[in-house]
Amino acid sequence: MQIVVGVDEAICTLGPLLIDQDGTWWASTAGHCVPDSPPDKNYPTVGGDTWSELSGPAVTDSTGRRFGTVIAALRGRVDGVGRDFALIALTSNTNAHPTMLGWDVTQSGDNSDAQIGTRLLLHGYGMVVSDVSKARDGYVTDDRRSWTLATTLPAAPGDSGAAVFDEAGGVVGVLSSAGGQQFGGADIVGGLGYSNVNRLAPSLELLSIMLPDVVLKPAA
Repeated sequence: MQIVVGVDEAICTLGPLLIDQDGTWWASTAGHCVPDSPPDKNYPTVGGDTWSELSGPAVTDSTGRRFGTVIAALRGRVDGVGRDFALIALTSNTNAHPTMLGWDVTQSGDNSDAQIGTRLLLHGYGMVVSDVSKARDGYVTDDRRSWTLATTLPAAPGDSGAAVFDEAGGVVGVLSSAGGQQFGGADIVGGLGYSNVNRLAPSLELLSIMLPDVVLKPAA
């Protein structure tokens, strides 16, 4: 699903859907998709910002319909490591479920511990393809960094934030850079021809510091 974030109208792709301890659904995308609007609170030790649902950047679909608000973003660099993840609070009239997004891989509700050689699947809107519901695939080529995976996923600007899965539907993370191009604070591993994925698990760990009352996991 193509999305537009904030008044600067950054065009990105909706990432994995999440669910909290109360059964509330959330969405995600890449942190560098979030404009530099003043946050309600800054967390320099983790490279993050938070907003209320009233003050956060609006998230709309390609038709201009607002369906959410960014309330937290990891987009800074701490100790030389870039973070690139954003959490979207959905509006009360938004019906969310992974099957509604038209992916040809079913999100399983599990985190994926992807390693070198793991086959990955990506649904994004940055490349002109005949069928955007069909996943593009690639493989992990470098898993040495705790936050970033280097992959051979074919991707382009506009794919930022797209959900990345393993073959079992486990959520690996969100697409953070494409073809060796660096966006925001995202890390580049491998260089030209490589697409980088910001891992989900460490992102959720830092969100728990910024939003201690919200316990998130991938939705199924």
